[in-house]
Amino acid sequence: MTRLLFLVALLVGCAPADPSVSDVPVVTAAYTGDTACASCHEDQYASFQSHGMANSFYAMHPERVIEDFPGPAVYHEESDFYYRAFREGDRFFQEEYRLDDRGTQTHRLVRPITHVVGSAQAARTYVSHVNGRYFELPLTWYAQEGIWDFSPGYAEANQRFDRKVTARCMACHTDAPPRAQGLDDVFGAQPAAISCERCHGPGSEHVAARRAVPNPPEGGDPTLVRLASLSMDRRLDVCQQCHLNGAVVTYPDGKDPYSFRPGDALSDHQVLYAAAHDQGFSVVSHADRLKQSACFLESLSTQRPLECTTCHDPHDGFRDQGPAYFDATCQSCHTGVAQEVAPELQGAHQEAVGCVDCHMSRREVENAPHSTFTDHFIRASAPVEESVSGQNVEGVVLQPLEGEASAGEEALAYLTYGFGRGDMDAIARGLILAESERDWFLQEENSEAALTWGKALLLAGRQGAVEPMRAAARADTTDAERLHGVARALEADGDFDTALSFYERALTYTPGSVRILSDYGNLLQRLSRLGEAEEAYRKAIAEEPWDAASHNGLAVTLMAAGRLDESIAAARDAVALNPDYVDGLTNLGTALARSGQLEESLEVLRKASLLGYEQGNLAPVLNLGLVALQTGNHEEAVNMIGRVVVANPDNTDMRVLLARAFIGKGDPISAMAQLNAGLRANPGHPAATALKEELESRN
Repeated sequence: MTRLLFLVALLVGCAPADPSVSDVPVVTAAYTGDTACASCHEDQYASFQSHGMANSFYAMHPERVIEDFPGPAVYHEESDFYYRAFREGDRFFQEEYRLDDRGTQTHRLVRPITHVVGSAQAARTYVSHVNGRYFELPLTWYAQEGIWDFSPGYAEANQRFDRKVTARCMACHTDAPPRAQGLDDVFGAQPAAISCERCHGPGSEHVAARRAVPNPPEGGDPTLVRLASLSMDRRLDVCQQCHLNGAVVTYPDGKDPYSFRPGDALSDHQVLYAAAHDQGFSVVSHADRLKQSACFLESLSTQRPLECTTCHDPHDGFRDQGPAYFDATCQSCHTGVAQEVAPELQGAHQEAVGCVDCHMSRREVENAPHSTFTDHFIRASAPVEESVSGQNVEGVVLQPLEGEASAGEEALAYLTYGFGRGDMDAIARGLILAESERDWFLQEENSEAALTWGKALLLAGRQGAVEPMRAAARADTTDAERLHGVARALEADGDFDTALSFYERALTYTPGSVRILSDYGNLLQRLSRLGEAEEAYRKAIAEEPWDAASHNGLAVTLMAAGRLDESIAAARDAVALNPDYVDGLTNLGTALARSGQLEESLEVLRKASLLGYEQGNLAPVLNLGLVALQTGNHEEAVNMIGRVVVANPDNTDMRVLLARAFIGKGDPISAMAQLNAGLRANPGHPAATALKEELESRN
């Protein structure tokens, strides 16, 4: 999910402060939610409600509507879908539809808007909630321009209603919601907006202590992190959880997007990499841009160096205070600036107005359209042209944002980047590096990296995934994702019985994982254990009704069981969710043919063949050829089966089918040519031999 974060402007202030004393997080405390804070800290709680952080995630409610409903349709040309936001009473929706050449609607899906991401300082993006899962919706309201348009990333690659919000996405928009064990994308409770505990740490011990004894002991309260008591680096880390620009982040074993607690070193929890071509200004580059500023660098030796809270009161919204609020902060250090600048600029500096406008310009960012953001690189003059993060460059080169990375860490970064961006070149590079760092990946303390390596091997269709997957699972025998990885690797190697046992072990820990249930069902179906496969698919559908792959798997299973009417219904469900789903269309067309509904079968398979052939998927092409042959459409049969033969010239079975199509077309010479070619590739092939003898006897 692309971030739409509140802005943090960072300026200079040089007022004296208490000496900094590093503190440590209270590691045994649990999260309580900020309503517990409000009972004692009423003023801070009330003022915080106007802050962007307090409005980073919330339920969609009629009283908070700022958008235009209904919105105009927004067309995605590549996928040929229209999207529109609309309202029915106090409920809000986004719809997807498609029109044919006559303007008739041929497809429609509707998803409710249940939650909002973003305070609307720049934009509001929307999600739809079902069974603990959150799905980003395609349209965003861009508040600065007051228009509906595609959510960041959707114009380039339309993920429709299928873009799941994972923990990595949630972490910078919410507090720490509980997650179902082993499931990165299932949240046990509704997430809340960012609150007190993201900066002060979990508050359970503090709440209990202060309820027992209202006043803390002399010397400070050890039950809660107070940012003023932290070192400069640790204070910055609290903000840098989310305000650093990076192309990819990796996590050491035992860490995740929510493991950081104020007072920790952020580098102990994550490693952030930037792309060499992509180190410019971005939506979340506040901290790294600030650190390039002379104001920051030259203030480090002062009593109170420049940092986030120099200009931003984290307990109070600042948007409504106007530019004078920021100008005054600048003037706390830059008094008498009119005498320091060049003569031709002195007139513009007689009054302290507009400091930010000139020295921290607002700029557009490629991955956040229709919005401008403050560049936190404070400079004396207007910036020259430089890179803007979000550009796509072939052959990405990754560099750690701070320090150096080992060769193994570098390999992991490329693999992680490749998964996140769908960049197979990055994955290929990561696999090359990983192979040379095999020992590093297989160490127990790098088991999360081993899991990523195994996934990359499976995605690339390469052998050898079992070893890293087993290494990952040995480090945590109750982690369902790792057990699932072993199962997939074993299945790819043909060890089906052992694979089944690992699928079943994984499901004992996360019985609601749609991915595991669907993969388990696929293997059961492959082994003709149809009743068990059906059960697995139906469980997956109950968990995630919008998962087209599970509906399709159920359709295949029911077709194999001879339950054609039910199979057709399941396949229709899959295609209704995705009208361009080639496998779903193929199975629908096949089930229709088997049930004798040949005309509709041909219509469906023609669409599947057109889409599949473009993707290199010949299954629908072959099935269309077979149904065409069955219905006497010999010309179409020749064309379709001929395409399969071109792609598989040594497959004698396909040559025989093509020969039959030629015979039906009245072209025995071409039929004989196909049979001869098939027999050269496979001498003595029974069906080819028999059909050739039959042709020869006719002539």
